[in-house]
Amino acid sequence: NTQIQRKCFRCGEFGHETKKCINEPQEAGRIAYRCFLARRKEFQANNPKKTKIKSDLHHFHKLIQWMKEEHEIRDPVKSVKECKSNMEKRQQLKRNLHHSYRESFDDIMKKIQERFCERLGASTDIPLDDQSGDAFSWQEDLNRAVKEGSPADFSRKDAIRVYAVERLAARCRQLHHLIMDDNSISANIRALLLPAKGSNGKQINPLSVCSIGGGPGYDHVAISIVAYFLYRVQSHHVTQSSDLSPLQPKAIKTRVFDLYGSEWLDVMNVLVESCQGLDEEEANGNTTNHNVGRDITMHHTDLRLALEAPNNQDLYDNIPSADIICFQFVMHENASFLLKDDGSIGGSISDILRFAKLGAFIICTDSGNFLWPALKRTATSYGWSFIGNAEKDHNISFGPKSFVILERTENRENGVIVG
Repeated sequence: NTQIQRKCFRCGEFGHETKKCINEPQEAGRIAYRCFLARRKEFQANNPKKTKIKSDLHHFHKLIQWMKEEHEIRDPVKSVKECKSNMEKRQQLKRNLHHSYRESFDDIMKKIQERFCERLGASTDIPLDDQSGDAFSWQEDLNRAVKEGSPADFSRKDAIRVYAVERLAARCRQLHHLIMDDNSISANIRALLLPAKGSNGKQINPLSVCSIGGGPGYDHVAISIVAYFLYRVQSHHVTQSSDLSPLQPKAIKTRVFDLYGSEWLDVMNVLVESCQGLDEEEANGNTTNHNVGRDITMHHTDLRLALEAPNNQDLYDNIPSADIICFQFVMHENASFLLKDDGSIGGSISDILRFAKLGAFIICTDSGNFLWPALKRTATSYGWSFIGNAEKDHNISFGPKSFVILERTENRENGVIVG
């Protein structure tokens, strides 16, 4: 027994444990304790613990292992919520889920951003806020545009290259995390993004996205990353079941509409090229090659005008068939033209709410929230249901602080059901 052979740390004698010692404290006991600490330190130095280094996709791989038990295509958020395991197991699954889609996003975004920086010849080492000269002046103009509710000037090509790189991760992350959030409308959006079986290697009916004020294609990248995550976590990706092997990530067709479409076009093309040939680590240690879809085009639009205005013809043609319509950080910089005296939304927005199809979704994120009451009021009159940051009891970690997501559940005109 090592405890009996060791000297007592209180009196310094052999034959008993320190906690059972009834003798008076002695110097010999203090010496015995110091010798013990020295020997332990020497042992630890000569026998270091082998620390297992966790993969950057640690929780992601754990989620995949758990999803192997699923025998159908399922939303992992729904699967975890419906899990009938004990409380401790469910909490562990929730943690794995919460971290897994963030790990997957960060892993892919890091690769895209490195390529994007290199190919665009821009850097985020000096943020726009800290730059001097034209870039700094332009940043002040952007801030002023939001405060005044007027469109920002994106005609300076040198500055927008820096802007595109600097905003890439944050803009994509906010949309990505909002879609992955546990709420009823985000769940319905994810249902559209679940993988599908193709025909001769091609999918039928890709998801149609209208990205309004979408600049270089942030929305396309973010939604594609969500679709790829939902594909990778399905059980076929590990088991290679012959029944499920034809699955493919949901194809995304994005039409970007921007007031400065011509200025953003070259940057968008560079971003799309930066998203090709991404090597992704699998749970079995192998890597697969993934490409974000190239089905993305740029078009001009002006939200200040009616949807049926000549300058908005392309947007007018695409809205009725759009599955998802995104407004990221664009509404509030047009607020002075969109907010009507009666407290409703005007410009192209009201027309989009009117002409979008039943079952369509609108995702809005922004730096402010003073337009949301008017947007919700107008949307409700056209049969849209909504969830915003005001309706949630907690923020989305690293997600948008100000947002509204809407789903058209009824065809209404001024509050009256039609059709």
